Amino acid sequence: MKPFNDIESIWKQQKENSVPDVALIITKAKKEQKIIVNKIIFQVLSLLVTVPVILWVLVANPFQKSTTFIGVAIVLFDIIGFSILRLYQMYQMKKIHFTAAPKQVLDQLEHYFVFQQLLSTKIMFVYFLLLNLGLGLYFIEVMALMPIFAVVISLSVYIGWLLFAYFVIGKKQKRKENERIQVLLENAKALDQMS
Repeated sequence: MKPFNDIESIWKQQKENSVPDVALIITKAKKEQKIIVNKIIFQVLSLLVTVPVILWVLVANPFQKSTTFIGVAIVLFDIIGFSILRLYQMYQMKKIHFTAAPKQVLDQLEHYFVFQQLLSTKIMFVYFLLLNLGLGLYFIEVMALMPIFAVVISLSVYIGWLLFAYFVIGKKQKRKENERIQVLLENAKALDQMS
């Protein structure tokens, strides 16, 4: 009878080990979801804080050229538009309930991932171009008053930062967001397979 008891205990251990803990998967998914939502909120608040600062700079200085006002308008439109898209993205993430049917969760996450890919590639590129177009128009009047060496230094620092932000920081941020979404997708797939 002892060999049968040994086989039974081995079978019970395998059965217990092979079934993933649903509560643990849901807890991990909710944690990742909260991190993504909080990150988007922080980014949007950071962007929106710049709006009154930009308006204050516009009002506090006696700008004359229409290029300055057009540039500032483009920058403000760009910031507000991008913030709205990020808030929509946050809304999409928040409405995913990991306790819902696994297939529904998986579909919502895949929809979110497609939008996130669009946002982090094409829309981000347009945001980047419009922001720099607006700043370029703003710089026409501001840099007209500066000596040439100061213009060269300012533009060099600006272009250097711009390239670093887009190609280094932006790519790193995109990779991190993709990794977080992949974790959520893997959790949803695990839940879907269990159902």
